[in-house]
Amino acid sequence: RSASEGAELTEIVEEFVHELKELGPNPMKKEA
Repeated sequence: RSASEGAELTEIVEEFVHELKELGPNPMKKEA
């Protein structure tokens, strides 16, 4: 169970990082 949850979390993180790269180098700066 722990391993499968870690795999799912890794996929979510990778997708999140990819979206951040698509937005630009500092997406948080635009929101602030």
